[in-house]
Amino acid sequence: MPIPPASSAAILKHSPVPPQRKVENRRQLIISEFEELHQFLEEEQQILLSRLEDEEKEILQKLKDNVTQLSEQRISLNSLITEIEEKCLQSGIEMLQVRVLPLCLPPKNTEASRWGQGNHPGRTREAQCDIVGGAS
Repeated sequence: MPIPPASSAAILKHSPVPPQRKVENRRQLIISEFEELHQFLEEEQQILLSRLEDEEKEILQKLKDNVTQLSEQRISLNSLITEIEEKCLQSGIEMLQVRVLPLCLPPKNTEASRWGQGNHPGRTREAQCDIVGGAS
């Protein structure tokens, strides 16, 4: 058989902590938990903001490096454009002439006396350089 409910006045008299104190304790516990959560969130915010700042610095450095690289490529392309424009201003015969001076030198590891015996036997080094694209 169930026990009949006791009156609230009887519970208050036998309770070791008064209800007002329980409510106050619960209020303080809730406030304390929210303060801890707030502190935790502030710390997390600082950590994330710091990471974001580091990431921003890294991205800006990469962008700076890319700008430098693109600038160097632009200079190189401008140089090539200038060279091509100069070639376009030359006459057809000047464009067709090849001026490769290293070919006029004796090949490495060969004797200078044998140099004249290549594709044009009997011709001197100077005569071969004239054929290739200019006298030495």
